[in-house]
Amino acid sequence: MVAQTDPDIDAGLKTVDRAFRIVEYIKEQNGATLGEIAAEFGLAKSTIHRHIQTLVSHGYVVSENGEYQIGLRFLDPAIHARRRPPAYKIIESKVDKLAAETGERAQFITEENGYGIHVFSAIGENGIRSESRVGKIVHLHSTSAGKCILAHLDDDRVDEILAQNGLPRLTERTITSRAELDEELATVRQRGYGFNRAERRNGMQAVGTPILNPNDEILGAISVTGPLRRMENEHGDCLPDTLLDVAEEIRLRLEYQG
Repeated sequence: MVAQTDPDIDAGLKTVDRAFRIVEYIKEQNGATLGEIAAEFGLAKSTIHRHIQTLVSHGYVVSENGEYQIGLRFLDPAIHARRRPPAYKIIESKVDKLAAETGERAQFITEENGYGIHVFSAIGENGIRSESRVGKIVHLHSTSAGKCILAHLDDDRVDEILAQNGLPRLTERTITSRAELDEELATVRQRGYGFNRAERRNGMQAVGTPILNPNDEILGAISVTGPLRRMENEHGDCLPDTLLDVAEEIRLRLEYQG
């Protein structure tokens, strides 16, 4: 017997889905008017207005100078999510230390829903500021940290992620072949760290290492990013070993803290 679908439930799910998509659109546009949002979704202004007013009433969207913007209410659940895993406090301090010691940009990325999410980021004295801010969502195959994460997921999970997201080309150096990616991931597993040589942004290089808990489960990866020439000439010999030391220290601190 085929289960009957409750139209009220379907309508409710569509309403929630549309609300989230409206939020994403406002973020992507850095603000939007009611008319712009209605045109984007192909709906009447009155329909969009009901969605917007619900978001406004909860503080997730605010009205500023005739446009709707993302509200600061998102900060509270976001900070809660970042503080929830006990290991993150240890990892955050190491990201800050790496940025200070290398003078570059350091970050910790974890996987969620098939993408890499920047959880922590710190800028050293010579670090290049970019769009890779906390909360930034990236494709795993094009970053050093993402490769480290993929290298420590089981094959079925990697298959799921690549089926969902593919291997989009971001620069001329981005890996877009599954065979080439598999070879790269095998190298990451063997040496314990991975590179991103201008595969996500032209002129930038990163080296990353996986962060594993005492049960050998992947928590994410730490990486350091800087200009290609500086990363090769000034940091090339010592940075991978530095990152491996950091990863091992985090692992040991988690083991003994537990």
